[in-house]
Amino acid sequence: MPEGSWTKVALVAAGSAAAAALIWYVMFDELETEEALGSTPADERALAIEVINDLYKQRTAGPDLMKKMVVKLKTEKLSFEELYTATAKDFPEDPLSKPREGLPEGLNPEQLDKLISKFQYDPEIRPILEKVLSAEGGAPDADGAEPLPPAPFDKLLVIHKFMLKCLKEALVEAKKKPEFYTRPDVLIFASQTVVASKTEQEHKYTHDQIEAGTSAHQAKLSAEPEFMTVQLEMQRAMQEFFGGMPGMGM
Repeated sequence: MPEGSWTKVALVAAGSAAAAALIWYVMFDELETEEALGSTPADERALAIEVINDLYKQRTAGPDLMKKMVVKLKTEKLSFEELYTATAKDFPEDPLSKPREGLPEGLNPEQLDKLISKFQYDPEIRPILEKVLSAEGGAPDADGAEPLPPAPFDKLLVIHKFMLKCLKEALVEAKKKPEFYTRPDVLIFASQTVVASKTEQEHKYTHDQIEAGTSAHQAKLSAEPEFMTVQLEMQRAMQEFFGGMPGMGM
C-alpha cells in the first residue's frame, strides 16, 4: 500500500456513518504533508500507537450510538441542532483534538496522516491499523435476536442514490450553525445519522443491513461505474462542505 493512502482506504473500508471520524480525516487526504510534525513527543512510534488505539475506540462506538440516535430521531422528532447536541454528549472524544504529551492542542489532520504514513509498515502498528479498518463495533442485541439479513445487491444502487440525496440535504442543514464546526466528527456523524434514519424509513433497511450488504458485495459494486460515481459524489459533497469551513479551505 503506498504511503499516505491509509486515510483513503479507511473511507472505502468503513462504509458510511459508523466511521464518522475516519471519514472526517479523509477530507484532507489530498493535502501536502511535507512539514514536520512540529513539537511532538520524542517517541513518535508510541504516539502513533496511542492515536490509532483511540481511533479504534471511536470507530467501535459508532454503531451503537447510531442505532440510539436513529431511534431518537423517530420517537422525538429532533431538529438537526437537537440531534447534534444529543450526539455530542455521547460521542467519544475526538482523537485529533485530544491533548497529548508534547501536543497540548492535539494533532491536526495533516499531522495524523504523516504520522500514520511513517509507521504504517511497522510490524506492531500495522495490525492495529488493520483492526481499525476492519472493526464493526456494536454490542450484541440484548434480546439475542439474529441480525437482519444484508440488503441485497440489486437494491444497493438505488439505496445509495437516495443516501446521496439525503446527505446533501443534511449538509445544507449543517451549514446553518457555525458553532457546529467545533466538532467536525460529531457534525459528520449527526449528518449521516439523518441519512440512516431517512433511508430506513424510505427503503426499510437499517444502517447495519446496508453496511453488511455493501461489504458482502464490495467486489461487484466496485465494478459498477454508476455505483462508484455515487460514492465519488458523496466524497465530493463532504470535501466541498469542509472546504467551506472557516480555516479549513482546501
